[in-house]
Amino acid sequence: AQHPSLRRRLAVARPDVDPAREYDTWFFHGPELQGFGERNGSSLGEMLIWFFWFYTQSFMREDMVVSVRNGRPITKEAKGWQEPKKYDRHVISIEDPLEHEVDLGRYVDEKTILDIEGEMQRALDMLVAGESLARVMEPYAQPRAADPRR
Repeated sequence: AQHPSLRRRLAVARPDVDPAREYDTWFFHGPELQGFGERNGSSLGEMLIWFFWFYTQSFMREDMVVSVRNGRPITKEAKGWQEPKKYDRHVISIEDPLEHEVDLGRYVDEKTILDIEGEMQRALDMLVAGESLARVMEPYAQPRAADPRR
């Protein structure tokens, strides 16, 4: 059976939403999600390590798109996102799960992607070394260069 898109599910009128609110942050809790993930025996920590491993070691950002909607990567070719355009660089492509034609990574450039990949690698290294999640989540402070006057 084909499941309706996330966008259509979220578009259902909801009496609990105040129309004066600027953003609707409601999350769908439909019956078809009941039991989702029960067969996965991994701990949350293991899944976090595998997440960072996948995006630092396996994900081919030059050819692939992160697709939350599909639950797996899809090709840039399938999206028509192989070549950069004026505002859509497609250095790393992340499909908007609600607006499928929008690349959420469109403003990431070649310098910024190195920062993102560096942070993901740092998180992976720290988790594998047994660091706590609280330590991994601390803001990164770039090491200061030695003062040449000393």
